[in-house]
Amino acid sequence: MPWARLGHAYGSASDVPDQIRALRSGDAAVREAARRALNGNIFHQGTRYEASAFAVPFLLELLADPVTPERADLLALLTSLAIGVDESWLPGPFPVASYREQAAGGEPILRAAPLPSYDDDSVFRYVEALDDRGRESMFAFIELSAYDAVRTGVPLFRDLLSAGEPRLRVAAAYALAWFPEDASAIRPALIAGTSDPNPAVAATALVSLGLLIAPTSTSTDLATADVTLVAATRTPADTTETTLARFTRSSPCTAEPNPDPATQAIPARLDRTEVVPAGTTVVAVAFGAAGDDGAAIIRAALGDGRELVRWGAAVALAGLDGPATGRAVAEELLKWAGRSGSRVPEVPFLDGDLSGLAGLALRQLGDEHADAAFEALLVRIPAVSGPDALPVVGEALRRAFPGGRVGETACFADLDQLQQRLLRKLAESPTTWQWGESGLFANFTLLVNAYGLPRNAEDMRAFVTTN
Repeated sequence: MPWARLGHAYGSASDVPDQIRALRSGDAAVREAARRALNGNIFHQGTRYEASAFAVPFLLELLADPVTPERADLLALLTSLAIGVDESWLPGPFPVASYREQAAGGEPILRAAPLPSYDDDSVFRYVEALDDRGRESMFAFIELSAYDAVRTGVPLFRDLLSAGEPRLRVAAAYALAWFPEDASAIRPALIAGTSDPNPAVAATALVSLGLLIAPTSTSTDLATADVTLVAATRTPADTTETTLARFTRSSPCTAEPNPDPATQAIPARLDRTEVVPAGTTVVAVAFGAAGDDGAAIIRAALGDGRELVRWGAAVALAGLDGPATGRAVAEELLKWAGRSGSRVPEVPFLDGDLSGLAGLALRQLGDEHADAAFEALLVRIPAVSGPDALPVVGEALRRAFPGGRVGETACFADLDQLQQRLLRKLAESPTTWQWGESGLFANFTLLVNAYGLPRNAEDMRAFVTTN
């Protein structure tokens, strides 16, 4: 099937081969433009498309070649193509079993869709005519296809945990977190990664290992996703679009610069469209005692002299032990959850928001530390804004409003003390609703409004003071 018959966020995917070739350009600006284009068409604000899975083998081919520039960024794109945005699943592991159930029957529905086009809305009308189950299975099939295509690169990702570049080792450790079906093959490599001298690599490997060996019951069910995830995306765009909008025609992509003529044939097989595995085979790292799943390694890391490594161990242990987690883990997480200025871009989880992930991990400890966790979240609210505000306020809302959305006639006086304290804090924190110079952060307002609450700080102040 030619690329023009495959769809991405802006219609036909005929532009994708040149963008992939441009990733090998000798011009850094050309490579950056190509990465930006691919992060906006085959992966768009968490959504994957039919063309996504077909692009993966060529991206893996580039990743396997040591002369490819910016391989860490390329691996980050591949991980996004596999799972979307990680805040959809954290603090639990990737729910691949649920995906496989929901994708059943999706392939024939996708194959019956009209060809993608900029010129009409026939694809949109086709999707709109489907029933809920049909849409669900088609979208799940599309995303699962991309996931499985990336999964063929797991042996390569394991190999890259020994790369000379720390950023590439971090990216590899992060990527390996999301493939629980390959846990037995991945686990030895991640165990080895936990002893990496670079603290960002070690911390990422610890969190990934924890996700990989966590009980499956901690995984997020796709059908019962937390309401706080409604707006969980780290882009400034308004996310009011419905699932159907995955097939609407946005403005066409801006034209990308032509890649260097010398790179036109790299990789050489872009004209094929079958999904094939990367051609790299690696042997799993032999590390650790026989039968050790890595839990003992994680527990030992809680006493590491490096603060970042202790953070990774605490996050991992919260998922492994749940309510039985010891006080040392709870204290470590509480310290991080209430801390401002704790973004470490070198750690990929939640785009480096260590406090945000610590706050999410506290959820797994049950009721014993619930009061302290809520207090830590309240302390952080005035200090966060933009994407950093989403996990903090989202988790606080989840704790304060376990029943979800309040009734349309609810008054402030009708709320309990916990709810009132949270809303007062939001009313007193106007910058929390914003993202830099762009003003009101639409994703944040959607998050708050999902609970039936006011959509901006001014209205929140009015609600708090007049009801």
